[in-house]
Amino acid sequence: MTKRVPCPPAPGPLEAYAARFDDLEAPVTAQLWIRESVACFRSGAERKGRFPIVMFAINTPADLTTATRLGVGAVLVDSPRSMGPVGRS
Repeated sequence: MTKRVPCPPAPGPLEAYAARFDDLEAPVTAQLWIRESVACFRSGAERKGRFPIVMFAINTPADLTTATRLGVGAVLVDSPRSMGPVGRS
């Protein structure tokens, strides 16, 4: 067995630490997923049935439409409420 080593206490609440970076955020507009990039990922692990493609930060109905057209396995959103009503296809 591995010897247990005590963990030092955290320097403070994580929220206080993370808040230091709030002013550093800047909006980014980029189209990172295109048909060719999805095809590249599918040519590897997903094609072999190991891993579906999951898209993060799908936060607008337009993003969801793009993800749906690209045929990804799942999407994650920051706020489901901001997406409004969406149907299953």
